[in-house]
Amino acid sequence: MNLPPNATFSPLPDPDYGERRQIPSDYPGTVETIKRMHELVKLAVQDRRLVELAQRIASPMPRRDYLSEVQAVLAYCQTELRYVRDPYHPEGLERLQYPPSLLFESGFRSGDCDDLAMCFSSLCAALGNPWAFRTVGSDPLFPRRFRHVVSLVHLDQHGWLPADPSFEKPLGWEPGTDDPRIRPTEPRVDRVVSRQDWVP
Repeated sequence: MNLPPNATFSPLPDPDYGERRQIPSDYPGTVETIKRMHELVKLAVQDRRLVELAQRIASPMPRRDYLSEVQAVLAYCQTELRYVRDPYHPEGLERLQYPPSLLFESGFRSGDCDDLAMCFSSLCAALGNPWAFRTVGSDPLFPRRFRHVVSLVHLDQHGWLPADPSFEKPLGWEPGTDDPRIRPTEPRVDRVVSRQDWVP
């Protein structure tokens, strides 16, 4: 999520989303990336395979127990998908994988925090749950320099709950002082100091 100057935005090759284009660095790049993530999730929930997978994951749960369904989706993403960093590119690369491609066509089923957040959000949306993203940053001098993204899912009885499929943590947990990836640009503070929610 930490975008270098003039990062290249590159989804995995896909008939509809194979373009490559320059995106700005820092906060404007975050805005562009989150906008694209919203578009990909909205498109993903129209994929029959994804909807059927979400229903299979939720099927062992008691009927109308939406909290248990979302917890099952999170557990699925945490066990079946692997967190890996984006590929290194000297000019910067922000790769966004289309969730059905990652879930059904990728041999390795791996991605970085934005890829896993999109998969989780897509599966929750397929089960009828409102979703959003939350970016987090840790540099007090640059509070809008976000380094990580998590999902938010809305449940009527619980409100908006954070979910981070890139960690084996329960629903409701979000990065804080125990997240080794959330570090400041310089070693001043090792804690989350800024958050921003992005509702589609």
